[in-house]
Amino acid sequence: MLRLAKVGKRDVLYDLGSGRGLVVRLAAAEFSTKKAIGVEVEKDAHERARRIALRQLSKGKLRKVDFWYRNFDDRDIDHSDATVVYNSLEENEWEISFYKKAFRRKRLRVIKKDLPFVSYEPTAISSENRSCWFFAMRFPLTKIRSPEKWASIVLGKPNAEMKDVYRYYLRQVRRRNIKRSEDSIKHLRRLVAIRF
Repeated sequence: MLRLAKVGKRDVLYDLGSGRGLVVRLAAAEFSTKKAIGVEVEKDAHERARRIALRQLSKGKLRKVDFWYRNFDDRDIDHSDATVVYNSLEENEWEISFYKKAFRRKRLRVIKKDLPFVSYEPTAISSENRSCWFFAMRFPLTKIRSPEKWASIVLGKPNAEMKDVYRYYLRQVRRRNIKRSEDSIKHLRRLVAIRF
């Protein structure tokens, strides 16, 4: 997934909703990023990420990672050094404007899990693993005007329709045992209605 965005030693990566910190640890250990920061709002997950990093990373790699216990959209966080952002969370209506304001980088790379930003074109797609697709995107984003064209790009199938995207996304959400999978589909439909 980090290869998809061509993450390397010059990059500063932020994992928004970092959970146990796997992506942060991978960025530091295998991709030698300049810095990798996990931002997590759940205290137990945040503390577990820190403990795992202390056990698994060398002292040199530990100097390159940090875990913040807070909401990623807190206004007092300075994200401006980010070059890559990973976000596996469900997209919010305000998310794109958040990225533009918070990160202030013209060439920011974003990796999204399951779906790219609704109505925007990904620069790369990794669909090798059926249960987990990743989409790389780059700011400034490229807008797609047609929902059918967006669906075809997302699914990699000509003539795909939005109903196919909804079915795909419902499968992805159910695979991860998300309890309110139907709510996720309603949320996606609302985003599609707003953006197209």
